Amino acid sequence: MMKRKAISLFLAIVLVFSMTVCVFAAEDTGKVVITLDQESISVGDNISVQVSVKNISSKKFYASDVEIYYNPTVLQCVQKPEMSQILADSGIMKKVYDKIDNNKGLVRYTIGMDPEQYLEEGFEVASGELSLFTISFEVIGQGDINLQVAEKETAPAYEETFPAGAKIFLGSAVELADLNYEKVSYIVGEKGDALITEILPIDPITVPFGTEEIVSLLPSTVSARLDDGTVKEFGMTWTGYMSSYDGNTPGKYLFRGTLQNVEGYQNNQGLFSLLEVTVSAEEDKADDTVVQKPDDTKDDVPQEPEASDGTQEPGTEQPQAPVITFNDLDSVPWAAEKIVALAADGVVSGIAEGVFSPNGEVTRAQFVAMLTRAFGLLDEEATCDFSDVSEEQWYYTAVASAKKCGITAGYDDNTFRPDALITRQEMAAMAYRTAGIAGLTIPETAEKIAFIDEADIADYAKDAISAMQMGGVINGMGDGQFGPKENATRAQAAVIIYQLYQFK
Repeated sequence: MMKRKAISLFLAIVLVFSMTVCVFAAEDTGKVVITLDQESISVGDNISVQVSVKNISSKKFYASDVEIYYNPTVLQCVQKPEMSQILADSGIMKKVYDKIDNNKGLVRYTIGMDPEQYLEEGFEVASGELSLFTISFEVIGQGDINLQVAEKETAPAYEETFPAGAKIFLGSAVELADLNYEKVSYIVGEKGDALITEILPIDPITVPFGTEEIVSLLPSTVSARLDDGTVKEFGMTWTGYMSSYDGNTPGKYLFRGTLQNVEGYQNNQGLFSLLEVTVSAEEDKADDTVVQKPDDTKDDVPQEPEASDGTQEPGTEQPQAPVITFNDLDSVPWAAEKIVALAADGVVSGIAEGVFSPNGEVTRAQFVAMLTRAFGLLDEEATCDFSDVSEEQWYYTAVASAKKCGITAGYDDNTFRPDALITRQEMAAMAYRTAGIAGLTIPETAEKIAFIDEADIADYAKDAISAMQMGGVINGMGDGQFGPKENATRAQAAVIIYQLYQFK
């Protein structure tokens, strides 16, 4: 039984989190097929979609992890995926993970063997065809439904955090099958609205000291990429952001740009632009240049401090943090402003110039460093005796400070595991303890949510998650789940710290 549990756990980890390239077993092949339940589709219809695997050469099935993309201007998912009857009746299969994002047009569904019912020989598929699951959509607009299980090179450009297509284990519990996919292209009515998938970055600008009127100097249009790969110009409305612009005070200012509505185009993801404007020092006032375009001055623009691990080394003296912009925050509009705010205060930093990597993962050491720096808890005199944390490591002071003040006690084996990826429940627990140590009061501003995976939340984190959810500090995954054991992202970590920041 222990062997079966270990293999099943390994399989679930591979399915949900792994980006590792596996060796394909040549004999394990199949084709992922999408089938609609009706031939004629009109706006207002509810359609059922079945996802199956055909041409299974090995006749054995272990698990699957499938991503379905669709046009969110035409379809909206109205019901979570349901495992096929044959798999449900088997008694050995269970849902491992699901995700629905109707803004992007993405459904992800993972099925694996129950550890208690695991069969080393796999689930028998005598016919060579197996229905995996069904999912329901409502037709909300006209255009191509663009329903597909896509290979990486043909998947929508916005989807970078998960492997595209499908991972299916046929004939072997540890080797991925070699698959091919099919795309369903069906036009409902007319062509329909186009979907805006990306706003192209805007280079920063520099203005002379004393420039009082700034709006007219900001670009009136911006280039955006559409779901068909073409680029179109859209009008842009700018608003002051993070700081009140003052042309008589040298420094950097951020402006947020909102796309103007254009009939026939939809910005489902709420994408926006951030533009950095630098006011030159007073001694440069005599410069006759009205606006220095970035192409001419790139070498003069201060660069973001290097931080390959997403944090700056504790104890290092830094000048006043400049306003920093990142070019990769479009995928996390709910976190973008908060990330930039924390970067301006020197709490977080990018992994490269202009790159924050919001969907990247966070180690336990990195999160502790963020917390202790954000709330002034770094203690240069603190020490710790964790067996896997030495004084030579950049995070030593942060970890030692966190242990001293009670943010973390480490593990029972006297390790801290600094390089382990932090889970959402660990992040919540550490942040909640930090709030108490910093003397912050988290008000109850919302009703308690009963997460559907509450039974999976560890006892040590339950009170923290409950208190911070009711205080608006932390939310679930948007599908009724909290995801306590999922690895936290850099964007999620930044948002929690920012929300607590507001109670200082």
